Amino acid sequence: MELNINGNVTSRVPGQTLATMGPGRVNIASVISDQFADLKKDSPGELRLAGLNQYTGWTYVIDGTLLIGNDAPAGREGALGNNATNGEAIVRTSWPGTDAEDNHIAILIDGPYTVGRYIKIGNYNPEGTTTLGGNTATLSEFSGEIEVSRHLLLTAANGGTVTFSGEVNDYEHPDSHIVYPGSITKIGKGTVIFQAANDYSGPTVVVEGTLKLDTDGSIRLSSSIEVAEPGTLDVSASTAGLNLRVGQTLLGTGTVRGEVTAEAGAAISPGGGPGMLNTGTITFDPGSRFVAELNGAVPGFGYDQLNVTGTVELGGADLEASLGYVPRRNDRFVIVNNDLDDVVTGRFTGLPDDAALEVDRFPFRIDYQGGDGNDVALIPDWTADVTGRYVFYNGSSFDGKDPAANDRDDLAIAADKRPLMPGRTASFANYTSYDRGINGIMVDIAGLADETSLDDRDFQFKVGNNDDPDTWAELLDSPSITFRPGEGADGADRVTILWEDNAIENQWLQIVVRATEENGLPLDDVFYFGNAIGESGNSRTDARVNAFDMLGARDNQRDWAPIDFPYDFNRDARVDAADMLIARNNPTHFLNALRLISVSDMAAAVKPGPAVVPEPGTPVMLAAAVIALLLACFKSGRDRKRGQTPSVT
Repeated sequence: MELNINGNVTSRVPGQTLATMGPGRVNIASVISDQFADLKKDSPGELRLAGLNQYTGWTYVIDGTLLIGNDAPAGREGALGNNATNGEAIVRTSWPGTDAEDNHIAILIDGPYTVGRYIKIGNYNPEGTTTLGGNTATLSEFSGEIEVSRHLLLTAANGGTVTFSGEVNDYEHPDSHIVYPGSITKIGKGTVIFQAANDYSGPTVVVEGTLKLDTDGSIRLSSSIEVAEPGTLDVSASTAGLNLRVGQTLLGTGTVRGEVTAEAGAAISPGGGPGMLNTGTITFDPGSRFVAELNGAVPGFGYDQLNVTGTVELGGADLEASLGYVPRRNDRFVIVNNDLDDVVTGRFTGLPDDAALEVDRFPFRIDYQGGDGNDVALIPDWTADVTGRYVFYNGSSFDGKDPAANDRDDLAIAADKRPLMPGRTASFANYTSYDRGINGIMVDIAGLADETSLDDRDFQFKVGNNDDPDTWAELLDSPSITFRPGEGADGADRVTILWEDNAIENQWLQIVVRATEENGLPLDDVFYFGNAIGESGNSRTDARVNAFDMLGARDNQRDWAPIDFPYDFNRDARVDAADMLIARNNPTHFLNALRLISVSDMAAAVKPGPAVVPEPGTPVMLAAAVIALLLACFKSGRDRKRGQTPSVT
């Protein structure tokens, strides 16, 4: 609904408040008389003021959108009334004694107009939003001071420019005098220009379009400056460019047009998560920081990169790099991409060219002539990688029931299983249901000098069923280890590790490939596979074997089953009565089922465990007795699994 009011709006009783309500749009093109004191907009619709209004009080915007369709100068009549009599007219986004709660408020200049009024963005409820700016492709201006609490969105329409020539400062509550830090987010495809030395202290975010700084210090107190793609922060008109001060951080994936200087105590961190930040000439002062996250091998997506058009001066800044994945020896991380052929000047603190450094315990070197010859790159400083970790069904139909280690084992790799890595929680993807337990593991290693650089001393194996591998027992059954040069994925060397059938069953196996000078690995490589005989993965919350697994096998019988079919427990490539019996004869419950463990500490995981399980105490003995009783009640156990009749005494 739209209502157009063309006649003058007045009141018989002086000093009243004109309130507009309703969800539609109200256009007041005529004059609101001085018989009114305040104007209140408290509905979710739109109100457009286009006359030279004479009301003498404040303009309150509690909800919805206020469109300013005429100039609103300070000291005389305009779209927002006439403040000549009271010296100041204020636009507020709250009503005395109340907050705007979770309302969404917009105050937009609707044309080529100037608003010279003092605006208080008093919406200090974090659920609400307030937008200030212009919604036409014209030049408009806010020339009065703006106080902002919490979060203010500044917008300009595509092709439009909104200039803020008055200061934008933190909001002080009129009653409590509490100062609320204001934050600014630039939205909309147009341009917003700051021309004053603003004092708001919250974050500044540029989401899209351009935020242009025409003077030094426009965002001098802002706690952080984030420029997101496709947004642009234009500092080319500022004599100092973007000068980051103590405590400020520049981050994001957009573009800073102009020079950037990081003073001592300031930081530059591309992305917000891995990302690529584009800047002009960059200067790091001593004591500043460059923060780089290395979470993958692709710049901008996997790891942080500062992409510089201009010169690069590192100036003794501190480099803070972190890893979020396991890198490979051939990965290259160009953390500063310098354009053209100008050299990088200066160095990071304590890191001359080709210096060694550790990033989360992984050894690296730094190269200031990296990339295309004039970039800053981090280079992995090791020669070998573990590139593959597999569990396979040795002695199954898929390897021709051949128990020996050979290339036929590759056909028996569990395609639906992946290793449980430190820091993750187990799922059905990390354990098998093979009735022979875990009897085959493969490890692919790339970059080994030769097979003599690897032997059984390079491995450690532990078994357990809780979240703390430090308490697990070392596996006493020695496996056979076979080296297959070049037969792994992408030409890596494949190591096949075999155990006797059922030597590892209904528990977790920890595999540690030890890092040594001989094999060239950077760190111990730790991973886990589990086994729960007869478990079909029918529950996401546990790995218990029960009647549902048996019934699942009964209801999914077939003459051909692929290797990843969950009900083929003996991996004979079919589902039949034998699989039903495996599930029936191997029930587990909350006391003895395979646990969906969470292993979080890689360093702790490689500590040696006890070779012999210690004598159980009373609680353990009681639990063992309960388990034995339940197993007897279910008429299960190893005897039945092997076709023997169990006895209970």
